[in-house]
Amino acid sequence: MMVPVLLTVAGAAGAVAVGLRLTLWRSHPGSRPLTVALALLMVAAILDQPAIINNEWVDQATPEHVRLANVSNLIGNLITLAAAACLVLTVGQAWGHRHLTRWIGGIFAASAVLSVVLYAVSEAHVTSTMYVGNLRGLALVYVYVTAVALFVANVAVLASLAYSYPHSTQQTRIALLPMAIGAGIGTVLIALLIVESIWPNRFGDWYVSWAWPTAAVMVVAYAISGILGYRILRERPAAAESDRLQ
Repeated sequence: MMVPVLLTVAGAAGAVAVGLRLTLWRSHPGSRPLTVALALLMVAAILDQPAIINNEWVDQATPEHVRLANVSNLIGNLITLAAAACLVLTVGQAWGHRHLTRWIGGIFAASAVLSVVLYAVSEAHVTSTMYVGNLRGLALVYVYVTAVALFVANVAVLASLAYSYPHSTQQTRIALLPMAIGAGIGTVLIALLIVESIWPNRFGDWYVSWAWPTAAVMVVAYAISGILGYRILRERPAAAESDRLQ
């Protein structure tokens, strides 16, 4: 029961946030990276949820020895990498470092290529498993690439929020609080994944059972912040766009 409910809530919240923020695409270009990040995080969370991974009908359509869990994991990881890049771009643009866009894009593009290569040469694409990291070896390195990227993105968001929060208006603080919660959840979740990868069997059972619900809550938190940020930006002329991480 929990999975359908969380899927509905995360999907609805993400869709509402993205739909509203798309109306600001031209008038407030600084809002674009966060809007794209919200859309990507929503899709990645949906791909990683059990109802899709364990779907036998769809799984039968994949080639022999290739489970949907493995394929959806790769697609989800690539989407997550793109979302992480957008979150870092959001932070960079919030602090006026637009010149870093090419560097950030290049680094995350290289990470995506590395993920595909590691996935192809490891056992990830031929071994049935709910958690690819359990395969160890190159499959574990493959997991690390996305984990580190998302960890860096969430920490960057947290650090930026911690610095800007005391200097923000009350309205902006309310809008940023859910984002801080989402970034905190993401940071802890990925930290547990990294610890489990280094020292197996510490959090493995917990991660398999609770990673997706926790990620769904993170998406909802980011989406709420995105909606509140939309309300702030809608009332402000494009030329006055100055609030951080909206």
